[in-house]
Amino acid sequence: MLALNQGLISCGASKADQCRQLILITKQMAEEGAKYRDTTSTEEVLNMADAFDATATKIERLNLEDPVLANYQGELVSIYQGNAEATRTMVKALESKDILTPSLPKNR
Repeated sequence: MLALNQGLISCGASKADQCRQLILITKQMAEEGAKYRDTTSTEEVLNMADAFDATATKIERLNLEDPVLANYQGELVSIYQGNAEATRTMVKALESKDILTPSLPKNR
């Protein structure tokens, strides 16, 4: 993630707007996530999964022309989709009391 942030920060002037778009969306998701950091409500956790999916969709819809940023775009979409999937799996396991079920999503 550090390399991703450094790549976004080191954008040249021609990439500045595209960088800002990615940064703004990821920042909004981080702020949304911070609201629920200490929640014990499965409903709120599922809302976070929905927020991960919505963020992935927002990022996916960006029209990024720079190939490096387009690569970051794809990586971020995968990260947020994976987070949504893992979050939903965790909630299902907690609700069924099956604590052995949660596992990392398989690479796509």
